[in-house]
Amino acid sequence: MLRLINNPEPYDHAAATQRHNLHIATLLPLPPTPSPEYAPLTPAFACGWLKLPLELKTLILHHTLVSSTGIQTYHEHAYINDTLEATRYITLAAVLRKHLAMGDGIARLAREVYYTHNVFIVKTTSVGLRYRICLPPHSLRSMIRRLEIKIYLSHGNWAVLQRLAVGAYGFSGARYVTVHVRWPESPNPAYFGLTPESRATWEGVVFGCAGQVVFEEVQEDKRAWVERYLAGKGTGMGDVEEWIRGVVKFAGDEEGGDGIANQVIST
Repeated sequence: MLRLINNPEPYDHAAATQRHNLHIATLLPLPPTPSPEYAPLTPAFACGWLKLPLELKTLILHHTLVSSTGIQTYHEHAYINDTLEATRYITLAAVLRKHLAMGDGIARLAREVYYTHNVFIVKTTSVGLRYRICLPPHSLRSMIRRLEIKIYLSHGNWAVLQRLAVGAYGFSGARYVTVHVRWPESPNPAYFGLTPESRATWEGVVFGCAGQVVFEEVQEDKRAWVERYLAGKGTGMGDVEEWIRGVVKFAGDEEGGDGIANQVIST
């Protein structure tokens, strides 16, 4: 049997609409906080800046423009099996844009410091032979000096690394490359193409600049299943690391003339 419940208060459409709009508003992101305003540059500042030696100018700009965690704020050019799938354009960091508006002298030096001393991070993902690589626009790649590429041990990612080493992606100005090897997130063979039997098909990679290979640090739970998976393939994490370091080669020396640690930025 149905029982009718009397509502002593009439339905208030306006109040309900207001509550609905308030609920929607709480789901919207907050507006971005405006960047702090800087005092206008004065002739006294310009005169003082011009008197500074190049080394001190570079140190000042290095402090404000170089990130300790690397640059990966650019939007991405996404490739699937070498086919351009989607393209978005780079958004320069606000701090760099401010320096570019400070006159030709500061702008030129700021641009060189930004692209010479920051590490630009390139990430890849893959499923089996398919891969996706996120790259900055072509017009900026030749300006980048330090590059870090993060790969998985899959055939698709290895193909990306080989193409990067021979200059296929346009990083012609790279002086130091860090190859950051990530262990897969699951034991799915599609993500983990490395097996002792397949080593013969993994050709070596040679970079024409200085560099290094690093492996990600993994938590104990992930390390456990990675070790179990590799043990089933007749190998182990230490063996894999030693093998990868042996087939990825670099030319030059970061501390010498071919590296960029001691590079002098010209005015």
